[in-house]
Amino acid sequence: MSILHVNKLWTGRGGTDTHLNRRTYREMWEIICSTPDEDPNAVANAVGLPQLGSAALSDPTAYFVDFDLAQSEDTPFHWYFSARYDSQPELPEAFDPGASGASPGDIPENPLLRPTVWSVNFQKTSEPAVKWYKVDPLENVEANLSLVRNSADLPFDPPATIEVSRPVIRAVKNIPPAQATLAFFSSLQDVVNDRLWRGLQPRVARIDGVTGQGRFENGVPFVEVSLEIALKWDTWDLRILDAGYMEKLRRGSGPGGPVVTWTKMRDPFNQEASSPIPLDGAGKKLAPDGTPVFLRGIPQNYRRANFAVLLGI
Repeated sequence: MSILHVNKLWTGRGGTDTHLNRRTYREMWEIICSTPDEDPNAVANAVGLPQLGSAALSDPTAYFVDFDLAQSEDTPFHWYFSARYDSQPELPEAFDPGASGASPGDIPENPLLRPTVWSVNFQKTSEPAVKWYKVDPLENVEANLSLVRNSADLPFDPPATIEVSRPVIRAVKNIPPAQATLAFFSSLQDVVNDRLWRGLQPRVARIDGVTGQGRFENGVPFVEVSLEIALKWDTWDLRILDAGYMEKLRRGSGPGGPVVTWTKMRDPFNQEASSPIPLDGAGKKLAPDGTPVFLRGIPQNYRRANFAVLLGI
């Protein structure tokens, strides 16, 4: 005896919704057996059928709660399996709060309906100081920011670094097992917010760590996901002093456009540069009285995403 085929049918599908946002769905499956006296338990557990407690593909917050199994009246080799999904399933040991003096608090909680739990701490680190408010010998503080430079109006080499602290948000939320795939966790790696999120400007928040643990409470399977989101008020963009050993020159034009060449730069002693020399942002050596240029960009390592959609918070 064996199961020959398991086919999902388009007939018998349906669903309901209520003003309390309780959603139910129906699916119909056909199982074809090699013998008319196949064991109903074997039919109900045929490979390819959904398993009790699994989430609906179209709605990960709705769970497979029960099914009807019936042998076809037309041919005994065919069985029909009707699956029902519910977004607010009846939990084990739950009962009517109006009976026996019970209160709503006595009803077992659905862990998937718990709100996200937030906490925050600060991490200390160091980073280059790019701009500052100059302070003169009389303790007067300039009103405007200026680039951190030495008395020759050149950047310090190596750059000055300062100790800073960054807030790290920890968000703990529960998700359905069907959502907690390897692809889902991979999509969280080094992601920055690509738009305004919870009052934070784009690229200010970056996912810095993720953990996930499978749990089962009150008859409901779920995965507890903990997210660590590091914040940097001036964004996670990379900022690099425009400097190098060579400058770019354009010499005439060719069939494909301007002919570009490079030449080694020389230091103030007319020697070939032994350390990077500031550039002007256009590939040319920075003039002695020029303002150092910092190039800015988003590293490929940081993927951008809509946090509201990706994280659901």
